[in-house]
Amino acid sequence: MVYYCTYCSKNKNISKKITPAYLLYQSKRIKHLYKTAQKKGLKLLILSGKHGLIPAEKPIRYYDKLLLQNE
Repeated sequence: MVYYCTYCSKNKNISKKITPAYLLYQSKRIKHLYKTAQKKGLKLLILSGKHGLIPAEKPIRYYDKLLLQNE
């Protein structure tokens, strides 16, 4: 199976609501990749500092955890 994959972003929507990951991260890169993957019928995976590798649509809450190289 083929996926698009990217890392998370520092800037996040600080809403207390559970939000799909691609909307939680305030990143033009993530939104662009999500739209591109959708157009090609592919899924986008995001490497999250807290959740690991997750589907872009996965509902998550705001968190403040830096993605570290050694993790």
